[in-house]
Amino acid sequence: MKKIIIVAPVSKSLINFRGDLIKDMKNKGYNVITASPALSGKYVNIFQQQKIDNIPINFQRNKLNPFYDLVTLIKLFKVIKKNKITVVHAHNYFPLISPISFLIIKLSGAKLVHTLHNFRPWCLAGTFYRNNHGVCHLCVEKGPAYGVFYKCYKNSYIMSLYISFLFLIK
Repeated sequence: MKKIIIVAPVSKSLINFRGDLIKDMKNKGYNVITASPALSGKYVNIFQQQKIDNIPINFQRNKLNPFYDLVTLIKLFKVIKKNKITVVHAHNYFPLISPISFLIIKLSGAKLVHTLHNFRPWCLAGTFYRNNHGVCHLCVEKGPAYGVFYKCYKNSYIMSLYISFLFLIK
C-alpha cells in the first residue's frame, strides 16, 4: 500500500484546502498522514474524527533562515524514512518549504507530487509583475539577479538574494 504524506506549512490548510483530497485518497485505500505545525483548537478534534495522523513539523512562515530550513528538512527526511513514505505531496514549497526539499525527498527515496499556486519557481515575486513597471519576465529571460536588483521578493535585497540562491538549487 502506498503511504502518502501531505506537507503543509499551516495545519488548518490541511482541512480547509486539502480535506477532500485526504478523504478521497483514504477512501481509495491510501495510507495518508500529514506533516504541519502542531494542531490546535478545533483541528485537533477534526483530525481525530477523520482518523488523520499529523506529524508536527514547524515550518517557519514569513521568515527566511537557511539554518532553520535545513533543520526542518532534516526532520522531514527522518519522518519520510521512519514512516516509509512513498509519496510526498507539497503545495507552494517556495519559500515556506525550501527547494532543498526536492533533494531531501529524492534522497529519501519517495516520489514528489508538487502543486503550484504561483510562479515563484520562475519569478522572485511569484507573479510576473513588478511594481512601477507592470508585467515582467526578466528572471525567466535573463536570470534571478534582476529580481534581486529590483528587490522583487518583499521589497528586500537580502530576501530577494536568498530566494535567488534557492533558484539555483531547484
